[in-house]
Amino acid sequence: VGVLTANSNNFVINNSAATTLVWTTQPANPTIAGADLLPVIAIRDTYGNVVTSGADATASISLSINTGTGSLNGTVNKVATAGIVSFTATESVDISVTGTKSLTATKSDMTGAGGVGVLTANSNNFVINNSPATQLVWTSQPANPTVAGINILPVIQIQDAYNNVVTTTDDATAAI
Repeated sequence: VGVLTANSNNFVINNSAATTLVWTTQPANPTIAGADLLPVIAIRDTYGNVVTSGADATASISLSINTGTGSLNGTVNKVATAGIVSFTATESVDISVTGTKSLTATKSDMTGAGGVGVLTANSNNFVINNSPATQLVWTSQPANPTVAGINILPVIQIQDAYNNVVTTTDDATAAI
């Protein structure tokens, strides 16, 4: 007798329980102050499969600032669809304060609905640079009154719409 073969019936392999969050799209580095960050987070099981079924497939994901200053603006809580959360321009998630930042994504506790507890994951570090210059701000006014012939020594900052000092682009070295 030669080789014998037999095929099984078709069957589906479902994801196992959620064990991790993965930033599949990180915030751009650098990003301009006020620009949408547009992150994408996946809920995955221990084998790296996206959790597409079960309670955790529709868990809520919230974003917060992990490191750096400022506040995270926009809609920072969103429900996953088939284990994926995409923060789009509609949610307008942005940071308006310059500096180095990282974010934390947190999956809600789904143990009461048959899922797993809270999961968190941090994004990579990214830099928020100033947006285009929009204003000149006097940070040190000339003394009043001032004696004739004395240096008045004013200090003027070039700032963006979010009151960040402009340190990037050609406006950072503009003549005033």
